Amino acid sequence: MNTPESLDKNTVLAYLAIRNHPTSSFVLVIVFVLTYLLCCRAALTQAAGEPSVLNDSLRQQLLNMAKVDQEARIHMMQRLATVGISGDQIVGMKDLKTMLLAAYEVLKLLVVDIENREQLKEIVDRHGWPGRSLVGKDGAFAAWLLAQHSDLDPAFQKECLVLMEKMPDGEIEDQHVAYLTDRILVAEKKPQRYGTQFDEAFKPRPLEDPQNVDIRRAKVGLPPLDEYIQTSKAMYKEMLTSPPAAEK
Repeated sequence: MNTPESLDKNTVLAYLAIRNHPTSSFVLVIVFVLTYLLCCRAALTQAAGEPSVLNDSLRQQLLNMAKVDQEARIHMMQRLATVGISGDQIVGMKDLKTMLLAAYEVLKLLVVDIENREQLKEIVDRHGWPGRSLVGKDGAFAAWLLAQHSDLDPAFQKECLVLMEKMPDGEIEDQHVAYLTDRILVAEKKPQRYGTQFDEAFKPRPLEDPQNVDIRRAKVGLPPLDEYIQTSKAMYKEMLTSPPAAEK
């Protein structure tokens, strides 16, 4: 079993990256992990029967990257749960040993995110934004998911958002644009528009025009915010009661 004492070069580089990122902290990374594990993991299986795509090898590459992304997140949250760390306890952590474990698990996850981000950059440089006709619905989902988790490179996240917004109708999902928009706004400490970003207690982070948030959500195909919160809580509880991921 790996331990904090056996950190490799990539993990050290990940630590340096997050320490020097002005909008990041160990707490924020864990909270963001919760939100996107809960909201996105089921979508990778929704494209059964998808028609043939232009570049199936690229689709498979993106799906494999997204699979690694999700497995790393599930592993981290289950690992933390074994020592009693859940979403609403993250901010209040005071025990040094527990804090070190949490930091170590986050750093392992960041290594995955950094490696995936660099691969996604190469894909975008070579192919442009991978939309549905190029890589299928599930491949396009995977590309967006990887952009969502590129928090240590906000300029690249913004580049991805611009490319997605320029795609022809039917090539990307409007809700993916909504998620990435909120992600960027929250990182910039601005109010989010669609309520996709939670704090550690499953409460939406500050909202722009909160009275009309469900109208905006409906326009991009998202359920009402209250329903979304309850579904997310249920998924989180289900994940924590599943068999723990194997130690890596």
